[in-house]
Amino acid sequence: MSMTMSVIGFIIAWILLVVSTYKGHSAIYMSFLCALIVILFSGMGVQEGIIDVYMPALARLCITVFPLVLMGSIFGQVYVDSGAACSIAFALSDKLMKNVRPHVRKIFTIALIYIVGCLLCYGGIDSAALMFTLVPLCLIFFEVADIPRKYVAAVCVHVSCLCLSGIGAPTFYNIYPGLQMGTTPKAGLTVGIIALIINIAGGIIVASILAIKDEKKGLHFEWGNARKPSYDKDNMPNPIVSLIPIVVSMILFVGFNWHFIASIGVGIVLSIILFFKNFKVEEKGNKNSMLIGLFGSGTSSGINGAIVLCSMSAFGAVVQTSPVFTSISNALMNLNINTVIIYVIVVAVLGILTGAAVSGFQAGLTNFLVTPDHMGLSFDVLHRIGAESAATVNLAPYTGVVFVTLNLAGLTHKEGYGVMVKIPLLLMAISTAVSTILYTIFPALP
Repeated sequence: MSMTMSVIGFIIAWILLVVSTYKGHSAIYMSFLCALIVILFSGMGVQEGIIDVYMPALARLCITVFPLVLMGSIFGQVYVDSGAACSIAFALSDKLMKNVRPHVRKIFTIALIYIVGCLLCYGGIDSAALMFTLVPLCLIFFEVADIPRKYVAAVCVHVSCLCLSGIGAPTFYNIYPGLQMGTTPKAGLTVGIIALIINIAGGIIVASILAIKDEKKGLHFEWGNARKPSYDKDNMPNPIVSLIPIVVSMILFVGFNWHFIASIGVGIVLSIILFFKNFKVEEKGNKNSMLIGLFGSGTSSGINGAIVLCSMSAFGAVVQTSPVFTSISNALMNLNINTVIIYVIVVAVLGILTGAAVSGFQAGLTNFLVTPDHMGLSFDVLHRIGAESAATVNLAPYTGVVFVTLNLAGLTHKEGYGVMVKIPLLLMAISTAVSTILYTIFPALP
């Protein structure tokens, strides 16, 4: 079939995927439908495209993603249902915000969400599942500090994405490169630490400045369409005890290089033992039925999250068979600029073209690994820069994490995405640019 038809099919599939997910359709069935469109317009047989390309790509990613997202989701569910996440947040709040002025309270409240979010994610809670824990907490504390609700989604999604590419975090973007190159989650340590500081410090500063400006304009917190979370402050675990499982999990994963399944598994077991008495039991129920429900809820959200990610990657694999994709990819690889910059552009553009940041990361990394000497880039550079570039693309308006976070905060794209551009997207782009510049000037940075 002609290149023209391939181009038409590619454009139709991409627009349909973006618009449909923007309107709330599941990426699971839409990615399959859009893959079929690409297959038909490119002249590939349906059986060849689905059985030989789509399904194997979905299965390959599931091997890695499924246990990570599943266990991270269960871990997050334990922290929500036991009140442990709230316990940590309230303890920090009591210490940080006692007798402080309103403006200072806003700054401390925003810092609190970044601290708690990073603690939970680095402790093993999946960065996407984290939103189901962090957004309700953020709503509670932003009401007290009188910070407009539109900042809830921006701050929380920023925490998710900075942790997704964060140095040493147990996330797919840190684990996948290791499977391809043998790198560890601490690859690119110096640049990774700098990027983390830029995002956390920058997020707190920018969000605080914007929130204080809005206060002067007369804007305040309103619950609007958001659901007010319920919590029992008298039946929460001790905050120090609440920290133990995530700290142990973090030490095992980052300090002792345990496999993520083992380190998160230990955290889950410890949390159930330590928080057992704090779980709520419904009337006529018991702790056994409660635990069954807890694991069921965590598993459901974990399965859905894993399949969404894998199905988008599978769509990306089909797109990569299109001559359109190959032409664009080759053109980017042959740009006459520094190779670190080329890599950033390749991962970002291919992530946008395939509709999924994870596909852009996979395709970009593969393109460089098959070139002689990886075009002069070390494995550390390929790992760290690829993760940061992909995490930035993950903030596109049609991505799953953006939809979930806005929905949990009771916001529409019109109400909440503008602030996402001003805080997480801007800062992730800046940190990626700084990392790129550092590796361009000092390619051998540890």
